[in-house]
Amino acid sequence: MSGPTENERARVSAAGGLVKRGPRALFIALALFVRRIRLRQYGASPLDRLLRSCFPPRAAVRELDVAKVDQEGRITIPPEYVFFRGHFDGMPMLPGITQITEIVLPLARRRHPELGPLVAMRRVRFRRPVFPGDTLDVEVRLASGGIRFALTVKGAPVASGLLVFGEAA
Repeated sequence: MSGPTENERARVSAAGGLVKRGPRALFIALALFVRRIRLRQYGASPLDRLLRSCFPPRAAVRELDVAKVDQEGRITIPPEYVFFRGHFDGMPMLPGITQITEIVLPLARRRHPELGPLVAMRRVRFRRPVFPGDTLDVEVRLASGGIRFALTVKGAPVASGLLVFGEAA
């Protein structure tokens, strides 16, 4: 009686490699499955249709209430805010340009309607990420050369800088 052939040894070796990768592959598949549910991002497969019926997609928040910021000086960023989608899967954070265009700029225009078009941003610094559910303290004030802004979360600086505006039309 002879031992296993070279082909049989190769198949056993390959199966051993799959077993070694099994727990890791299972973990990755489970993580992707949980991500689909948590972020409510579904495809067209039967499994996705089942998940959609059990865990319906959340309505995306498309705009922030700048009037509320104007009164209170703070805003809570909802987890369903549309700009979190696709901006770092597994660890969503608010893009810096969104902080300026959706929070600072509308607030500056609301408080100072005489401002012209935005022509430059100077000394803009993004110091820490803004995560879903964070409450931002917003400071926007008229300064020489434009509008100075500062965003903080629990006293920690998030973003700051100077927005320079052109002549009003």
